[in-house]
Amino acid sequence: METKPIVTSHGNQVVFSSLHKRLIEALPKEPTEWRRSYGRPARNVHVEASFVPYDDDILPDDSIKTLVSRLYFHIFWIDCDLEAYKQKEKEEISDWSAALKAKNIPDWLIVVFNSDENKSKSKLLPRSSVYDKIKSDFCSKNPDRIFVLEQGTDSKSQSLWNSFISRLRLLLLQAFTRHLQKYEDNMRALREKRNEVGWNFQEYFIVQEELAFMFEMLGLLDDAMIQYDELDALFTQFILNHASGQSVPWLKSLMEPCKTWAGLSLYKSISWEKRDLIKDNKASLLEFRNYLFSRQCAILLLQQRPGEIIHRAIEYLHATVQEMKTLEIEINDGGLDCWVYLSGLEVLLKCQELTDSVNPRSQSLNTAYLWDYVCRKLQRLGETCGLMPGDTNAPSSEQLSLVIDLTSGMGLTEQEDNDDNDGEELKVHPSDKLREALSSRESFQRIYLEQSELAMGTFKHIGRFRSARMIGKNLADFYMKLGEPQKAENYLSDAMTSYHQEGWKKLRDVTRLELANCQYQVNNKQKYSKTACQVASSNYLDMTDKQTHMSQVLAVAQSASSHVLLKASPLLKVEVTEISETTVAVDEKFYIKMTVENTGPCDIQCNSIWLTMVDCAPEMSFSSDKSWSKLKTPVTRQTSNSSLDNRIVMNLQNTNKQDDVMIDFRLHYEGNVVDPESVGIACTNSHEVLKRSDSSGGVLKKEEEPVTKDTLNQCITLNDVMLKPGKNFVTLKCEGISAGNYQLGQAGIEVGNIEFLTNMKSDLSIAVTCDNTFCEIIPDSLLAGRKQDITVCLHAGNIPIDEGCKVKITALDNIKIESTYDDDTVIIQDAVHRGGTTLMKINVFHEPSVQGETNIDSHIAFDCSWLPRALMTTVQFLNPFIVSHKLHTAGEMKYIQMMIQGQCKTQFVVSDWSLIADSKDLDLISLNKIESVMKVNADQSCSLLWQVKSNLAKLPKIEFVFKVNYGCVIDDDQSKQIIYKFSLDSFQTLFSIKSDVIPINDNKVCMTGTLSKFTIHVHQMPGREALNDQDLLYEVIGQSYWNVHGKSTGIFSVHGGNYTTSVEVMPLVAGFIPFPRVKLYKYTGPKKPDSSEVWIKNAVEDDDLFSTDDDSDDSGPITIPYTQPFDQGQVYYCSMGKQTQVLASDKTGEVEVSRV
Repeated sequence: METKPIVTSHGNQVVFSSLHKRLIEALPKEPTEWRRSYGRPARNVHVEASFVPYDDDILPDDSIKTLVSRLYFHIFWIDCDLEAYKQKEKEEISDWSAALKAKNIPDWLIVVFNSDENKSKSKLLPRSSVYDKIKSDFCSKNPDRIFVLEQGTDSKSQSLWNSFISRLRLLLLQAFTRHLQKYEDNMRALREKRNEVGWNFQEYFIVQEELAFMFEMLGLLDDAMIQYDELDALFTQFILNHASGQSVPWLKSLMEPCKTWAGLSLYKSISWEKRDLIKDNKASLLEFRNYLFSRQCAILLLQQRPGEIIHRAIEYLHATVQEMKTLEIEINDGGLDCWVYLSGLEVLLKCQELTDSVNPRSQSLNTAYLWDYVCRKLQRLGETCGLMPGDTNAPSSEQLSLVIDLTSGMGLTEQEDNDDNDGEELKVHPSDKLREALSSRESFQRIYLEQSELAMGTFKHIGRFRSARMIGKNLADFYMKLGEPQKAENYLSDAMTSYHQEGWKKLRDVTRLELANCQYQVNNKQKYSKTACQVASSNYLDMTDKQTHMSQVLAVAQSASSHVLLKASPLLKVEVTEISETTVAVDEKFYIKMTVENTGPCDIQCNSIWLTMVDCAPEMSFSSDKSWSKLKTPVTRQTSNSSLDNRIVMNLQNTNKQDDVMIDFRLHYEGNVVDPESVGIACTNSHEVLKRSDSSGGVLKKEEEPVTKDTLNQCITLNDVMLKPGKNFVTLKCEGISAGNYQLGQAGIEVGNIEFLTNMKSDLSIAVTCDNTFCEIIPDSLLAGRKQDITVCLHAGNIPIDEGCKVKITALDNIKIESTYDDDTVIIQDAVHRGGTTLMKINVFHEPSVQGETNIDSHIAFDCSWLPRALMTTVQFLNPFIVSHKLHTAGEMKYIQMMIQGQCKTQFVVSDWSLIADSKDLDLISLNKIESVMKVNADQSCSLLWQVKSNLAKLPKIEFVFKVNYGCVIDDDQSKQIIYKFSLDSFQTLFSIKSDVIPINDNKVCMTGTLSKFTIHVHQMPGREALNDQDLLYEVIGQSYWNVHGKSTGIFSVHGGNYTTSVEVMPLVAGFIPFPRVKLYKYTGPKKPDSSEVWIKNAVEDDDLFSTDDDSDDSGPITIPYTQPFDQGQVYYCSMGKQTQVLASDKTGEVEVSRV
């Protein structure tokens, strides 16, 4: 409401006009606490006012019972000097005050405005001022009823203005309280008379609504809503009392036949026309309810609570329809449906662009419910007016006349009076929408589908899939009547899925029957066959429907052009009960017993029944549960116990399947049994039927896996089987199954061009054994280097060997075979039965391997004419001996040692050995006995030695060939020869190193803990290539016997063929201990003259890496930076085996003594 409390203005209007705008803006700027009587809570009110000129004729008296249009407060403005006051203004104030007292009005205020700019600065007002005169003449008993204002913008003037505004707010609230208290007392007294004769609710409604107007005017919207809620509750109570027989006279005007059913209008906050009808007792029940609810909606819109509007609208529509039936008000057929549709659509259109900031989820849910309710009313109107699809006849004359009556009863269209909509396209009014829907079948179908889709989409958007699918079920019926079954199929499928998940089996099967009819009309044979089989196996449908669809399935099976694959369940339930054997051979027969339950209504003639056998690993056989115990226990989600306060839980799918619960009904009535007021049915076990579904899991329908036929595994088939209704026992004869471990795979029942498939879940399994043909070598271990006779055992296995079959023997991997058979091909003379064995004799030989292998694996192929592939047999030979070489150095002399090490107990003899080099500049002098024979076995080896001589200063790389004849002592065969090749490079001696340990400090022998001198002498061999430009590096290694003091490495060059140096060492143990070791390297890095030795030592210590070679070999990995090792034999260590005696010192304590 735009109404504000009225305040009159009298006196100097020039002053008032100068302050009017400022006063209007300042009053509501800050809230003021309003304390009311009767213990009511205090409210913060933004006080506003509407100022009007004063007139004696408009002053109200006590007989005026209004609140909104009442004059609440009166102000007299004065701006004059003392003389003017005495001559004129005093008399005018006196007349004004007398008029107020005559009307018993105590709410007034005199404002003195001081505009004298030359007033004294020391005092605000002189003693003989106008303010004092007015105060003594009129406000002596009420000093708060006069106030002075001063012109100006200084702080004092502003402070006076703020005090004036605060005083005016308080005085206005006091006036409101006085009038409101008196009004509420009168209203309360009027309500107490509601049971007296002559009391009228419409009159009382106007009185209490005035109070609501007052609260709304003050901005107290909650208090205003309370007044309307009380009126709504009081009116509802009268209706209930009337239903119980306590009728009141004033209801008769509301019970007159209803001739108009215009819907709710929210374009205006107050419909004064309807209010006048209520005041004159001429409003119908629908008009009264429309007005009352429109006022509630207007207040809720001011509070920005559209969600509450929609929530109240649902209750309002249902309650009003029930009141119409309770009061038995006559109304045209369809008129009440028109009213519900118009009112609901009006609320939806008004709130569609508004969002409730308090509870938007509740608003979305209630919006979906209201859309659903509106669509159902529209559907009922379509049925009433003959606009639903499926009727081939045009609407009758009665239906056309009804449409005209309904259209005229809607009233005129009210357009929203809003200047902001100028130039914009006006929204379609609900009455125009309904008129369009009732104008033709096409329009009705279009609008009905649009709004149904909108309702269903709203439910889906908030997660209420169950409700969405219920609307989809209605849409499916509509599309079926419309002749578009392809559009209805998905809706019926979703509804059936929803019923199945909720455990409503009868509703599921009824919907499935409708789905089958739909798919039959679409001519989708695959889907129809599947659905029809489920219909035929239902326990909740009539036998006639089951037989009809079963016969159509059998007809499809005979007429289908392509193969149709379906799941066998629930029409056919297949179970394997027994396998006659657990283990059989390949050619043995076994039997599988099956139970096929036909849940259909008639016999089914099957072309064949088949079962596949799946080959699996033996450890995965389901006859034992051990493998399953290794699997993890699946994690299952517990059923949630969350509340439904937000009402948007997607509670479609159950975690645990509900048990079947039958609905128990009983008769329910109110009032007398003979003449009841209301009759209905009630469910006695609703707590069991209406269990809340758990919110876990997905709400979307799971995608079904396609049905596929197993064509990869071996199959067992039984042809021409008749399946009677009930259980049928079938036995499958199995033979010709290849070897393997089998479990049950897929079972199939072929009926015409339809195959019913099911994957078997059984722990039964069978093992089909087959021993393959293989060869066995006796003995299994042979010796290389000698001819040996072996026996080949050919095992037939499960495949018999016929007489005359051929076996071709082929040697591989350097094996030599000798046999008495032509072309090494054996012809089987006698047939070999299954599991039998035939023997073959051959001689084999394999050369020894001189490279150090202990065992030699070779293969022999046996190509059997009756087998698709040759048999490969591994033959293992033991290597009898290995050959190796070693270079020895003694100064400048070189020696090559050849070693033959035996690896088996069998004794071999070697003779006629020779070592040949490929260079004429090299002489090899044998140091072995001529024409001698040596024995070799695992416990005895053979060593041969040659001295190497050459006059060249530098030899190239030399290739050597070692040949020796060998033979086994237990064989009479001729000896055989083996050849061993190797090479040597850069093996001539370049340097010799001598070292010695000399005691110091007059010590004759070395003492532990005492320093000694370790001398190193490097000598370059004469006749060798000089290395004057090559830097060398030595390293002293004390091992665990010596501690090297100072430098342990040094870089030097050999000039003149010799180099001598010394280092200090300290023995760590007593006894005869070896000299410290000396290693010599080629140095390739940069040289630091002053501290080269220390630098190299630090580099070695930083790397913390070191490795040594054996006593006669300088080769090996070197980890010292910038160094390269000498090749084998190039450095000769003369003092390698020397020892020195170390005595223990005189110091007390434990001394370690070593003798090496």
